[in-house]
Amino acid sequence: MKIFLWSWFLMGLMACVEISAYQKEVLTFRKEKDFYFKNMPDSPIPDTLKPNFNRLAYFPIDEKWILNAKFLPKNDTFNAEIAGLIEFQYQKQIYRLTAFWEDTLKKSILFLPFKDKTCGISTYSGGRYLNINFQENTELKVDFNYAYHPFCAYNPNYICKKVPQENTLDFEVLAGEKLNEDIAPKNTN
Repeated sequence: MKIFLWSWFLMGLMACVEISAYQKEVLTFRKEKDFYFKNMPDSPIPDTLKPNFNRLAYFPIDEKWILNAKFLPKNDTFNAEIAGLIEFQYQKQIYRLTAFWEDTLKKSILFLPFKDKTCGISTYSGGRYLNINFQENTELKVDFNYAYHPFCAYNPNYICKKVPQENTLDFEVLAGEKLNEDIAPKNTN
């Protein structure tokens, strides 16, 4: 019933407030993820918490968090998971973060784990992740509105990949998932 009411609330909100096609896309993605977390048997939300779970918590959608980036490929013969570096500029500073292949055979999705100044405060202390579609091009979009917590943030039965030290940002990324204290305590690792 709560999901039904939430859906009506979102549709009413969309009818009253003019939102962009991009915002609709992100809202739809979030709604589908919330449904999965609430209803699917392989959800990371423990069954004991599902009855009280309504939705994940998110920062407001803000297109300023879509950053143009360059992919700098790396041919690491010792670690095939390392794809290369993702380079972007934020507030006149250049950042380079290590990206990994989500699947080392397909090489179509870059996996970008990161930490920022929100970690342990308004987001999971272990960091957040991004998946970036890769199409054999060096130009990418890094969309932090899709930043998500690893499953271990919701359930201690999951083991999550650690964020490399070099992927720690010195600013707050106020986009994507944030903590929902009912299901994701701040200080778990």
